[in-house]
Amino acid sequence: MRRLIGDVLEEGGVEVVAEAGDGDEAVRVVGETRPDVVTMDLEMPTMNGIEAVEAIMADTPTPILMLSAHTEDGADVTFEALDRGAVDFFAKPGGEISTGVSRLKRQLVEKVRSVATAD
Repeated sequence: MRRLIGDVLEEGGVEVVAEAGDGDEAVRVVGETRPDVVTMDLEMPTMNGIEAVEAIMADTPTPILMLSAHTEDGADVTFEALDRGAVDFFAKPGGEISTGVSRLKRQLVEKVRSVATAD
């Protein structure tokens, strides 16, 4: 999924400077690369997305777009991530992954660009 989202962003003109396989690595990579925006899943090994958002905002404040197949506007995790510093959410499509993400390419690229301008 990371590669697919990275490919979709690159095809949309968004430079992907790094990828991380888990929350701990994400915190480290953000500190090293200082990206304009971070896309992050809620569910990751070793440190979940909520914990990683909190760590990134404490160490290297960066606009964060949460990606999750489990996120809905009213879900508790949405508010928790926003409360800890995430700027916005993008719901990953269910079903056939590659078809769903490709179909939503324009919206994802626009959302990433919008979040990157957050203060």
